[in-house]
Amino acid sequence: NGYFILLRGPCLNQGVRIMCSNLRRMGWWIVVVVTIGLFSASTASAKKPPKPPSGDALEYEIHQLDGTGGAFGGSAADINDLREVVGTVRTPTSEDAAAYWNVVEVDGVVESSLSVLSGGFAANAINNLGEIVGQTYDASGNAVAVYWPTPVSAAFELPLLPGYAVSWPTSINNNGLICGYMSVSSLQDWQTFIAVVWRVTLSDGIPVISDPVVLPGGSDGGFAAAVNDNDESG
Repeated sequence: NGYFILLRGPCLNQGVRIMCSNLRRMGWWIVVVVTIGLFSASTASAKKPPKPPSGDALEYEIHQLDGTGGAFGGSAADINDLREVVGTVRTPTSEDAAAYWNVVEVDGVVESSLSVLSGGFAANAINNLGEIVGQTYDASGNAVAVYWPTPVSAAFELPLLPGYAVSWPTSINNNGLICGYMSVSSLQDWQTFIAVVWRVTLSDGIPVISDPVVLPGGSDGGFAAAVNDNDESG
C-alpha cells in the first residue's frame, strides 16, 4: 500500500526527500519521507510550499495515499516541494497505472486525491512545476520513457538512441532536464545500460523534446539516478 511520512521540524533550511522500501509479506511498498524546511522563493508555481512549524521537536505522521488500500494497492516514487506525489497504482484489472496524488492540509487535516495519468504504467519523478516522467509500453511492448507536462496532459514518449529499445527516466529538474538510462533489450541486461539525459522546452505551450545525449563515462553499464537544478547529474 502507498504511504508517505510527513516530518516536521525547523532543523533544516531546505526540503529534502528520502525514499525507502520495506518488504512486506504481501509485496513491496515504498515510503516517501519529506522534511518540510525553508524552500526557495524562486519556485515557479502558483502553489506555495508549506511553512516550517515552530519548535524543536521532530515529529512525523504517516498518511495512506488515496486509492492505495484494499487488495490492489500502490506505491509512491517521488514527491516535490509542493506535496505532489507520483508513483504507481494497481487497477482492478491487475494492471499497473501511473499515478499522481495532490496532498493538501486544511486545518491540520492531511488529505490526498488520486489521479491516474494518461498513457503510462509508472510515474517515477515530479519537479516543482508539476512536470512528470515515467514509463509506458510502446507498440513493440517495450518499456520506454515518457513525459507529462502536467498531471492532466497526454504522455509524450522520449526518443531512443539508434539500436536501443528500452528506456527508464529517473529524475526531472525544474529546468526540464531529464536523466535516466537505456538498454538494448531489457532492463535486466545491465551490461548494455547507458546513462542519458533529455531536455524538454516549450514552444507556444507545446513540449519540444531533444534527442538523448549520452553522459560522459555513462556507457557500459552506466545509469543516471538524479539531476539537480544546476543540471548536474549522477
